[in-house]
Amino acid sequence: MFNCLYEYLLKKTNGENQKVPFHSHTCFELVYYNSGEGVTLINGTRYPYRANDMVIIEPGSQHNDLTKEKSDVICIGFSYDNVEFPLKSGVYRNKNKRVQKLINSLVSEMREKQVYYDFFCNTLIAQILVEIGRLVLHASPDAVKDDCVNQVLKYIDQYFLTEISIEQLSQMANYSYHRFRHIFKEKMGVSPKRYILNKRLTYVKKLLQETDKSITELA
Repeated sequence: MFNCLYEYLLKKTNGENQKVPFHSHTCFELVYYNSGEGVTLINGTRYPYRANDMVIIEPGSQHNDLTKEKSDVICIGFSYDNVEFPLKSGVYRNKNKRVQKLINSLVSEMREKQVYYDFFCNTLIAQILVEIGRLVLHASPDAVKDDCVNQVLKYIDQYFLTEISIEQLSQMANYSYHRFRHIFKEKMGVSPKRYILNKRLTYVKKLLQETDKSITELA
C-alpha cells in the first residue's frame, strides 16, 4: 500500500455556466462531481465530466472548470508516494460508486474530527486511489496485461540467477503457458526465456569488466 498524506478538503457548489479561473496546486487534487456537467482544461487538454465522475490533477498543473450545469463538487488535496500506481491527470468514471462512499466517509471524518481522524483520512485516501487503480485496470485490458507482466519482470529482476521456469512465471501472471509467452513477447520483444538469458549475460559482462574472475569461473 502506498502512503498518502491528506492536505485539504473543500465542498462547494458551482453555478450554471460558471467559469473557475486557471490555477494550480503544489499537491495532487481529486475533484469529485456529485452532480452537474461541464469541462475542465488541464495543461491544455480538454476533459468533459458529468455526475459521479472524478478528475485527477497532478501537482503544478494549470487547470480550470467551466460548468454546463450547476455542480456540487468535493475537492481533495493530497500527496502520496506513487510507487505502484502513478496517477495521471484526467477524468475517471466512477461506475461502482465505491469511491463516493469513501469520499463521504472522508467528509464525515473531517467534520467530526474524532481522535486520530488525520490518520484515518490518510487511509481513506489510499483506499480511494486503490479504487481508481481498479477502475483504470478494469477499463483497459492492455493495462491488465501490462500489470501482470510487470509483476513477472520484478520477480525475474530479483531472481534471474536462480532456476526459473516459464510455467512458474505463467502461473504467477495467471495465464496459460502459451498465452503468457505470447503476451510477454508482445510487450518485451523477446520470449521470457531469452529475456532471462539476456539478464544473465548482461550480469556476466558486468562481472568480467569489474572483477578478475574468468569466464570459466562465472560459467
